[in-house]
Order: sequence, then C-alpha cells, then structure tokens
Amino acid sequence: MADSDYTSGMHAPILFTSAGPARASVRRSIVMLSASVLLHALVVGWTNQTTLTAGAPEPEVRVISAHLQPIRTVVSNTPPAGAPKPAAKAPRPAPPLAASTSPNALTAAIPQPETLSASVAAEAAPPVPEVDAPAPASTPRIDSQPATEKSAYRINLPPSVTLFYDVRQTGVNGGTLSGSGSISWRLEDQRYRIDGDANFIVFSLIDFHSVGELDANGIAPELYSEKRFRRPQTNTHFNRERNLISFSTSENNYPRLGGEQDRASIFWQITGIARGSSEKIVAGAELPIFVAGIRDGEVWPISVTGQEEQLLGEEKIQTWHLVRLPKPGTFDQRIDIWLAPALEWYPVRLRQTEANGVVLDMRMQRLKKLPSQ
Repeated sequence: MADSDYTSGMHAPILFTSAGPARASVRRSIVMLSASVLLHALVVGWTNQTTLTAGAPEPEVRVISAHLQPIRTVVSNTPPAGAPKPAAKAPRPAPPLAASTSPNALTAAIPQPETLSASVAAEAAPPVPEVDAPAPASTPRIDSQPATEKSAYRINLPPSVTLFYDVRQTGVNGGTLSGSGSISWRLEDQRYRIDGDANFIVFSLIDFHSVGELDANGIAPELYSEKRFRRPQTNTHFNRERNLISFSTSENNYPRLGGEQDRASIFWQITGIARGSSEKIVAGAELPIFVAGIRDGEVWPISVTGQEEQLLGEEKIQTWHLVRLPKPGTFDQRIDIWLAPALEWYPVRLRQTEANGVVLDMRMQRLKKLPSQ
C-alpha cells in the first residue's frame, strides 16, 4: 500500500517516443540564445560609444563679424606729448620756366610755403586732372613792334599834289596789261588825305584811301580803306582813344605807339623824312617803319640802295632808289620806291612784285600841284 500511494502521488514523467521534435526544439533554443547574446553585445557597444562621445568636449565654433569702414586719415596739427616734431616736408622743385614766362606765371610756378597737414591732405586726396582754361574770347591778340622815336627824323612833308602814272602789269606768263593811275596828296589844317587808283581799259585794279592828322611823328593815319578788283573793301583802323590798330578782315590787333603807317601813307612819310633828314638817305641806310596792311602789320626794313636815273616821259631824272625786301620764306611783296629830289622828293615811280611773280609798275608822267590850305 505504501508503495502504491507513493506511485500514485507523483506526476508521471513525460516520455518522447520520437527523436525529431526534440532536435528542432534544441536548434530553436540555440538560435534564440545566439540572437539574444548578439543583441546584448550591440546594445553594450552602442552604449559605450555614446558614453565616450558624450564625454569628449565639442570644438568651439567662433563666428567673427567684420564691418568695413572707409579709411580715414586723421591729421592733427598738435603732436602728442613727448613726441618729436616731424620735419617739414621739402617743397618739390619748380619746373623750368620758359624765357617768355609772364610775371603771373612766374609767381604760380614757385611753390609756396605749406603746412604739414596741407601736404599730407594733398597726398591723400585723389589726383585732379589738369584742364587748360580757354582764353577769354574778347581778349585780342596783341603783337608788339618797336616804338618810333620822335627825335629819330626831322620830317618835312611835301606840298599838295596829284601825280599821274602810266601803269603796266606783267603776269606770270609774261603777258602785260597797260593802263593809268593817279595818287593825290592833300594837306589841310594839320590833316591829310590820300586818294589813289590804278585802272585798265575795262576794269579798276585798285582804289585806296587814307585819312588822318599830322603829329610829332609826321603822318598819323586814322583810317585806310582798299578795294581791289573782284574783292570786297577792307578797312584798317588806327584808334587814338584806345591806342589800337585793328582790321576788318582779321582779329589781329597792334598797339598804336606813334609813327605807324598804312600802305598808302608810307610813301609820303618816307618823302617827308627824305625832305627833312636828307642826310639819312645814303646808300646802305635803313629806315625801319611799322606798316599796317589789310589784315596784319609788321616793321618794314626799308633800305636805301643808291641813286639811279629814271626815264619819266622823255626826260631822265635823278632819283634815290629804296626797297622793302620780303622776309625769306614768306609771301610778302617786294616794294621798290624811287624818290626825285628835284621834284620835291615825290615818289615818281612805284613797283610792287608779288610772291608769284606778278609785277605792277607805276611810272609818273606828269604832276599837278594843288593849293595847300
């Protein structure tokens, strides 16, 4: 009974009658155990990595903000205490001056004393391009000429007269034209008047007039007018109030200093010099006289070449030959003058030679004296 109670009180063991199910269960257990171990290893590794990374200090990232400001040059006239005074900057050397530099230009070319601050500020400032200021449009161009000395010559002007000329013009090709001309010289109450012309058969080559007064220098023109064939009339003004010589055909201006002549009065001024200062009329002598033309003026160096005989009509007469030679390389005219001492030193022959070779020759044939007033 006892054995029987013990046996009935115990659970009977479970017996597997087949080996297949047991082996599959073992394999599942091994797989699950391996997966569990691998999972734990991954968790432990990740935890360690996170701990190491969290423990290391992160690098500090610094952000620098910069605001650009314009460069400012701060200059102080007062040096800091104890600092040595800076030496003054040496002025720049002045540029070389031309010989014709005016006083104002000379003053501007010399550097003026400048302070240290002004020098530094000038260097810091950007360069300013130089611009040539245009000359005032109303400023006339003034050309100088030597003044005629009042005591250079004694002048004795001739009596009033009209001279009649034979006129011959020779062209470049040698062809000639013949005509007639006249020049009238009149004196009246310290004033004078000159009227001249040269004419051919079918046209007038030139008409010219000069009026003015007489002063200590002899003839003092006021107005010279000239009209040439197929050209407009021109006027040359000798302004006493402004002491200026001007032209209708150009903007040239010259100072009126006294003794200047025009292209008609010059012959009678020379006549007055020859009559009043005949000792000056010798071979090799020179009479420099400023002559204003129709658009400009210059000093005519009138040279005395010597004495010559001239045929006037059918009579030979002794004359003095004077000539104005053109400057080399210019288109100026050559002017030849013959004065006859036996005929009040009147200009009995005039010859004008152009640069192109055209020659205008005027020979006196007769004269008519006019009453002087």
